[in-house]
Amino acid sequence: MKNVIKVIFLLVISVKGYSQSFDLAPFVLAGDDTSKLLGSYTSPMSKSLMYGLNGGWYTTAKVHKKLGFDLTFGVNIANAPNSDKTFIFNNDDYKFLSADIDGSKFETILGSDKTNVLNVKLEFDQEFADELGIPQNVFDELKKNGGIPTVTTEIDMPGGVAGDLPVAGIPVPMAQIGIGVVYNTDIIIRYMPTIGDEYSVGLWGIGIKHDILQHFGFVDKVPFLNVSVLAAMTNLTFEADLEDSDEAAGSDQKFEMTTKAYTVQLLASINIPVISVYVGVGYAGGTTDFALKGTYETAYYLDNPLTNVEEKYSTTATDPVSFSSDISGMRATVGARLALGPIKFFGDYTMQEYNTVTVGMSISIR
Repeated sequence: MKNVIKVIFLLVISVKGYSQSFDLAPFVLAGDDTSKLLGSYTSPMSKSLMYGLNGGWYTTAKVHKKLGFDLTFGVNIANAPNSDKTFIFNNDDYKFLSADIDGSKFETILGSDKTNVLNVKLEFDQEFADELGIPQNVFDELKKNGGIPTVTTEIDMPGGVAGDLPVAGIPVPMAQIGIGVVYNTDIIIRYMPTIGDEYSVGLWGIGIKHDILQHFGFVDKVPFLNVSVLAAMTNLTFEADLEDSDEAAGSDQKFEMTTKAYTVQLLASINIPVISVYVGVGYAGGTTDFALKGTYETAYYLDNPLTNVEEKYSTTATDPVSFSSDISGMRATVGARLALGPIKFFGDYTMQEYNTVTVGMSISIR
C-alpha cells in the first residue's frame, strides 16, 4: 500500500528536485493520468484481495444443529497469473505522461522490483492559466513574449513487491463464527472493528448457508452426504491519513480504499468420522474503489509582464484522484478437513482467474 501512496505523491503532488518556483500547481492537471496509471499498477493487488476475501467461507456443506457453532481461523492467498504481473504503457493513453519507448512493459504492484522511468511534460496552456485564474491579458502578454514555460521532468515508477511475498498474491487472514439457527441454516459472521491511527482498517462480512437436501425427501437420508447453498459478502475499508505528509498544503487529506466481495455457491461434502471432503461451485464478484480525498492547495509564481511584479496565482484541487477495479467469474473449489475431536484442520484449492489456496483450523461444536 505504501507503493500506491508513493506513486500518488510522485504524480499528483510533487516532482522531486524541481525548481520551487513551479511549486505544485502543474500537477493539479495530472489527476486523470494518475488515476489511469494507478488503476493499471494496482489492479492485481485489488483482484487478489477480492478473490481472497471470497475464500474460506466453508469447510463442509453440513450445517450445524440449532445453536451449534464453529470458530474458524484461516488465510487465503489468491495468486496473480503471470499476465497480470506487468502492464503495457501506451503513450497515447496519457496526456502528460510518456515512456521513452511507447508500449513499454511496466511492473505492476505484484510484479518484480524492476523500476521504470516516466517522462512528465506539463505545458502551461490556456486550460492551466484558467485553472490558476491568470487574467487573459496577462496570459496573452506572456505568450507574446515567450514567457510561458513548459514543465518537463522524470520520475521513477516503483516496481512491485513480489520479492517480499511467498507467492504473487496478497495473504488475507480471516476469523469468523458460524452459528446454527432455524430451518437447517447457518449464519456466518466476519467482523474486525476499525483499528489504527495513521493507517486504519476495518472489516465485516456475513454469509448464509442453507441445507437443501431436506427439501428432496429420500435423498436427505443418503448417509454421509450433505448438500447446501451459500451466499456471502465481505466489506473491507482501508484509510491512510496524509495530513502529516508535508507534501502539499490543504485539508482533510487522506487515501481511501473500499473493497466489496461477494460469492454464491452450491456446496457438497462427504462427512465421515475424522476425514471430510468438500467441493463448491459458483460465482464470485467484487469491486475495489480507491480515492485520494481532501483539498490540495497549489501555487505558481511568475513575473507579470504588464507590471514587472512577481505575482502568486493559486488553485485548489479537491479529491483529485479516483480509480477502481472489479472481478467477476465462475469458481470451483475442492478441499479436505481433518477432525481431531472438536478441533479441525482444513485446506482447499479454488480454480478461478486468480487460483486461491486456503488453509486454517476451526473449533466446532454440534
